[in-house]
Amino acid sequence: MTDSFDCKREFDTESIVLGFILNTFATKRENLKNNMAKTIGHLIDDEVRRQGLSIQEFADKIYCTRQNVYDLFKRSTIDVAQLQLISRALNRNLLMDIMDNPELVDITNPEVKKDLLNRRAVAQFFEVMPIVLKDLHIETNIVMPIMRNEFNDPLPDYGLSDYAIFFTVGERLLDRFTPTNIELFEVQTHVAYKNHIVDIWHNKLYHSWFADVKLDYKTEQEWGEILVYLLDCWMPAIKMH
Repeated sequence: MTDSFDCKREFDTESIVLGFILNTFATKRENLKNNMAKTIGHLIDDEVRRQGLSIQEFADKIYCTRQNVYDLFKRSTIDVAQLQLISRALNRNLLMDIMDNPELVDITNPEVKKDLLNRRAVAQFFEVMPIVLKDLHIETNIVMPIMRNEFNDPLPDYGLSDYAIFFTVGERLLDRFTPTNIELFEVQTHVAYKNHIVDIWHNKLYHSWFADVKLDYKTEQEWGEILVYLLDCWMPAIKMH
């Protein structure tokens, strides 16, 4: 089996910055644990110093004054848009750093909170799924389907290319359809491990089948049990078609 996985990338600048720096994720989480008492301002200040940037250099990168930078270092919260700008300037995914400390960002806006939780779930998915696949001796890649229709999302969805299993970020694929545009499909809903919902889709026109799982935060064991359920109960039937 190959330990690597392929992720087709077609991100804009924001997505690249807030993308998933998988090879450093574990290290960042450990560093975060050692800095639990710090504010977001402290984290930014430390990163600026680590990179050896002067206050003026950093100010130029984020298009503000030196005084604004000093004020930023004193902040205890920050909005996501500003954090995106700073992440681009420092070439570091600061949003990933604070996933376990959402109080460091302004999440009073429900949409911002939802986006933060989705990104946390996707980051965790990419941390544990390669481990799960290896433990189950599954030889496949994680791919990112490029969607060019009305269901395109700020965060891309993912799939296992050889198994017709798709993972839709933050919601079920079924939630995106209206009664009108779902007429082409038959959908069977089943309960897998610990009451996690999985949907088996049948395209009545092409007689093709696939499974869909909501990509939210699940433990490594939960992801493993869900895959085992799908492989044991549904993949033989899906592959026959």
